[in-house]
Amino acid sequence: MMVCLVPLLTIVASVPMLRVWPTFRQGGGVLLGLACMVLLLRDGQVRGMPGGDLTLAVLVPLSYAVSNTFIKRRLSELPPVFMTAMILGLTSIVLTPIGIVAEGVKPVSVAEFWEALLVLAWLGTIGTGLATVMFYRLIQTHGPLYAGMVTYVIPLGALAWGWFDDETVTATQLLALLGVFAAVAMVQWPQRKKADGLAVDDPA
Repeated sequence: MMVCLVPLLTIVASVPMLRVWPTFRQGGGVLLGLACMVLLLRDGQVRGMPGGDLTLAVLVPLSYAVSNTFIKRRLSELPPVFMTAMILGLTSIVLTPIGIVAEGVKPVSVAEFWEALLVLAWLGTIGTGLATVMFYRLIQTHGPLYAGMVTYVIPLGALAWGWFDDETVTATQLLALLGVFAAVAMVQWPQRKKADGLAVDDPA
């Protein structure tokens, strides 16, 4: 659910990075979204979630927002395929040794090895590679705020899988999620002009 805060935090990140200030209505949407984030954090605390986990949950959408805005400002001329290959390659270089040290190398059967390889190939090429290329293209052509809107599919899928897996979904979580949707509606509608990839109102 926390990922759906990406568009709101993108507006926050765009003030220092793109020098684009939100309108009064957009600012109200950001404040509503942040209030919903506090509501989600409070719900997590009541349910006994560690503070460190809650902090990481907030840093995820903030990281997306900052990186998307940085791509729009500094890397708009790079081809999406090149950026995807470069970033995923660097990620592999960093995470592979960390994974080996943290989790170790466990013996598996031949069948398990090929099954894992097929799953990784599918996730790597379609779920990560192709999706990342399309996402970077969205950032370059429509801006970081528009691209961040795709994160609204994630909470809906998360809720469905949570119910399927017998995870407790509270009324507070649903209320906060609806509040975030309302906040983004405030930010995005009506969308008449664009400046540096961010939707702004027509001053007329």
